[in-house]
Amino acid sequence: MGTFVRMRRRIGPNNIGSSAELFFNTDSGYRSEVEKLFKKYHPNVDRTWLRTRPKNGDWGFYLVSLGRPKEKLPFFAKCGLVKLSRDLSERGHPVSFVSV
Repeated sequence: MGTFVRMRRRIGPNNIGSSAELFFNTDSGYRSEVEKLFKKYHPNVDRTWLRTRPKNGDWGFYLVSLGRPKEKLPFFAKCGLVKLSRDLSERGHPVSFVSV
């Protein structure tokens, strides 16, 4: 199982989930751009996993809020996190949220 970590300083209702949604999108554009960045900054790392759309349940998601605990997030940010967590869990992905 792979691990997907998304860290955000400011969490809005849509922005923390956008990377996860793009990562699983049928359009490979996002994964292609991530692969280019990996090649640039980590040329010796295996990037073949980015060439195909991940299957449901293959990844665990860790959503990280930098500087603000979930209890102090704005209402709509909490709604976005609940929706994202529910959507990913329904697809078989374990989801965790942490504030640092």
